[in-house]
Amino acid sequence: MGFFACWTQSGSVTLLCFDLPTKSQSHIQSMSWSQGVSRSCPYAAFLLVLDALLRLYDDSVWAIRNHISRWEAKSLMETDYFLLHEIARHGVHVSETLSVAIQSLDAMQHHHERFCTNSTLACSKNGRGRWDKVGSLFEFQLGLLRGLFQRSEANNARIQNEITLVSLVYNRQYIAAL
Repeated sequence: MGFFACWTQSGSVTLLCFDLPTKSQSHIQSMSWSQGVSRSCPYAAFLLVLDALLRLYDDSVWAIRNHISRWEAKSLMETDYFLLHEIARHGVHVSETLSVAIQSLDAMQHHHERFCTNSTLACSKNGRGRWDKVGSLFEFQLGLLRGLFQRSEANNARIQNEITLVSLVYNRQYIAAL
């Protein structure tokens, strides 16, 4: 997925989204600026994108967790090595995607802070700093991403435990059969 925003000081925003699932496209198109965020900030458009991405990431992390839970409930005699491999592969991909999203949002948050520091748009009419709603929401979304990343890493540890257990059981059965 890729995103590009074009912003003007008048508040006009053009947001281009590439390779986005249809469900997320609809979600972004249906969202409005109802979060009380001023269009005078060029980073505000990304709040809409991040909201949709957080939903995708949340679904992915919990879908992996559900697969692992179903696997853990199975008998070891019904071992499907290819399924174990697929769950592990997808788990690693989810963690990688979350890690990149965290790095991207962290960088965006730093650029936003510099924008606020160096821009007259970040000040109210009396010259005082305004409440930074965009920065606050970036911070909140970054916290959610970090939490999802930790959950994803826990999923990866759980599936590795299952792979280790299956390998040990298989090896014992193989040795006993000799």
